[in-house]
Amino acid sequence: MQDGDYPKGENLEEEKLTKPRGWNPDSIKPVNDFWQLDKEEKFTGDSSVKIISTAESFDLATENIEVSPELVSVNSEIMAKGSGGLSAKLRWIGLKGILREDQLTKSEREDNGWIKFYIDDVEPPKGAKWLQFICETMKNEDSPTWWDDAKVIGEFVRPKNIEVLVNQVGYDVDAPKKFTVQSNFLPEDKKVKYELVDEDGKSVFAVPLAYFGRMKGAYGNDWGKEYWRGDMTDFNTPGEYKLRVRMDGEKSQSYPFKIEENLLWNQTSYPAYKFFYYQRCGMEIPDFHGACHLDDAVTMDGEQLSVAGGWHDAGDYNAYTNAPYVFGLLRAYTIAKSEFDDQDRHRNKQSDFLDEILWGADHVRRLISPDGSGYGSITSGYGFWAPPELETDNIPGTGDERKLLDYGGDHNDGDTSEHIASMARIAHYLNDDAQWIESAERGLKWAIDNGKNGSRQFSATVDLYALTKNERYARRAHELFPKSSDGLIEAIESVELYDQLFNEDHSELLKKELVKEADQLLEISNNPFGLIYFWNGRNT
Repeated sequence: MQDGDYPKGENLEEEKLTKPRGWNPDSIKPVNDFWQLDKEEKFTGDSSVKIISTAESFDLATENIEVSPELVSVNSEIMAKGSGGLSAKLRWIGLKGILREDQLTKSEREDNGWIKFYIDDVEPPKGAKWLQFICETMKNEDSPTWWDDAKVIGEFVRPKNIEVLVNQVGYDVDAPKKFTVQSNFLPEDKKVKYELVDEDGKSVFAVPLAYFGRMKGAYGNDWGKEYWRGDMTDFNTPGEYKLRVRMDGEKSQSYPFKIEENLLWNQTSYPAYKFFYYQRCGMEIPDFHGACHLDDAVTMDGEQLSVAGGWHDAGDYNAYTNAPYVFGLLRAYTIAKSEFDDQDRHRNKQSDFLDEILWGADHVRRLISPDGSGYGSITSGYGFWAPPELETDNIPGTGDERKLLDYGGDHNDGDTSEHIASMARIAHYLNDDAQWIESAERGLKWAIDNGKNGSRQFSATVDLYALTKNERYARRAHELFPKSSDGLIEAIESVELYDQLFNEDHSELLKKELVKEADQLLEISNNPFGLIYFWNGRNT
């Protein structure tokens, strides 16, 4: 095969769509046999797999199916249609290779031409780790064969198992304290009791649990468990405890956990934002990596910019538009400023949290271009697998700099909504606020000129008016006041500041919208874990 003969990527994708998922030729060598899905001739469902063997025989096999230690027997069957030699078998595989192959019994051909192959009550051999279903088709000139409706049904014997799932950090005094119990069996009367025990094993609290049934995933797959939800909110004595659960004579207990004043804040607030420090780009992170990407970045037309810094993305070294993260962190700081200000491990008379926000905010400020639009993502793709300091030489202008995409990522039209909201908000908390105000004003002008008039522009105008007392921002804030429910909730702290600045009162309107949103979230959270799932900024 010549270089030009290799199939292109799009052809490979089209080819994959014609094949049955999870099945492949049982051969380590390339095969020339014809095999693909057929929607015309089928026993049931949407399609069968059609095979025309060009060799003496063609074997089609499933991918390896994991064999659970709890599997005790298997029933299997498949339908076939064709005039050549046909057979089917189960192959059991261990760590050292094939352990055994079991041939399926061939039934008489039905009136519609289909033949059933089946096998019942097959016990797995000792040491079996995987199972394959294999269809064997012998060559019969150019006559096709069809296979359809394959089934492998296992019987399992599982020891009863109960798991008590608690918040491993613990629970706050005078706050909700809920937990989940899951089991692989359903007790006869569905009644499950638990008790909270102290460090001495003494029972201190006991109530029944609420049964929630089973759960299914996004694609309808059953999680294989029965679920209960427990509530110990009324218990508020500080200390270390365990939960014990009993059902049908079986017992289980949780790992130990604590109930304390402000436990969740004290244990999680610092690690949560310290994560951002370890994601920093453009500096050395001791014991993690050296100074990296100091030459970020060049535009698509080759212009060198000074935009080193920011944070690496979750699992790669790309630096996407960090502005939404900065504004989100600033909103958190606005809400709990006094609590965050108590955390000053750096001993610089400034909140450690604000220190981290400033690192990201400085990067976002430099991502606002001279005309007020926003630069895009800084990325080299996903192909570099080594310490980040080795990806470039860290010297601007040498040709190995990462590219800055033209209005990439979520800001594909140069949108600086999150940027300007961040700049205007952070200026509240800094003595030297001039450069932040100027960046916010420049970005806001571009946004307004380009028809951007959402909740982030409202937030920026309110903050800018509070900072400058410039009447044009007062007029703009009145014009941009959110009209929708989502807009009000998105800018709730800005609406509160707006009321303070202009002596207005939208508290009842905010209360109404928040209660409506909370009711929706409560409905979504009615599951064994009490969780709300968010996607694309909205709960689903």
